[in-house]
Amino acid sequence: MILNNRIRIIIIGICLFAVVMPIYFSSAASLLNQTYLPIIFRSPSSHPPEFIPNGDFEQGPVIWTQYSSNDFDLIFPQQELPPGVFPYDGLWVAWLAGVFNETSYIEQQVIVPSNLPYLSYWYWIAPSNPCGVSLGMVIINGGIVAIHDLCNETSGWVKGVINLSAYTEQSVLIQFRGETDESTNSDLFLDHVAFQAAPVENNSIIK
Repeated sequence: MILNNRIRIIIIGICLFAVVMPIYFSSAASLLNQTYLPIIFRSPSSHPPEFIPNGDFEQGPVIWTQYSSNDFDLIFPQQELPPGVFPYDGLWVAWLAGVFNETSYIEQQVIVPSNLPYLSYWYWIAPSNPCGVSLGMVIINGGIVAIHDLCNETSGWVKGVINLSAYTEQSVLIQFRGETDESTNSDLFLDHVAFQAAPVENNSIIK
């Protein structure tokens, strides 16, 4: 009697195996033939750059306070630029230094947004030959935060970025400055001054 029960159990097991295994192998084959796509998590879109007032200079020589030790204008339309120099975009740029023994700057008071704490600007350096002492500077509240050697040619527009996170929601005086000595008349051109959300990994050049 016990032997018959064991035989009966074995037979039932074999039958179940015969029924289940084809279903298993069919499902496995189906899964293997499927194409799986990676899960993509969409990060929140970052805020686009935001010009400071007349940061692209397209309104002409307004809003910015201008100073030139030789009494030159500092914001120019494209047709008054040297040959081969053009705005980064639009029709106007700021033009600092450019003559011997010159100190020139543009400045304005702005509030640094908490969501856009990086100051960005495009600059183009055209050095004189020979080139003595000439510097371009970015100054915040009277402190120098960036220096550009105006003897180093950029051969086009280069983007600079400065972290102003320490000044978020504060009013700051932003100044762009150019200085030359008696042997140098290097040019410093500026365009597209804006605030942006993050730093730029690599400088970009447009020739």
